[in-house]
Amino acid sequence: MLSDYDLLLIMDRPLSVREKIKLASQLRGEFAEKGIDADIILKTKQDIQNFKNKTGSIVKHALAEGIPAW
Repeated sequence: MLSDYDLLLIMDRPLSVREKIKLASQLRGEFAEKGIDADIILKTKQDIQNFKNKTGSIVKHALAEGIPAW
């Protein structure tokens, strides 16, 4: 079964909505050129703190199920 990748990227600083859209689009394009289907999720360190324990949060799920890539 083929699947895509969900990437949670933790940003050092907040980005405007426009910046987030541009960055996520650029990254998806880079992955697509390599044949990799990826969803890009951009969050700040503060977002991680705010949502890490919130039921149903993509952040909580990513922290519990994800594989660190740094």
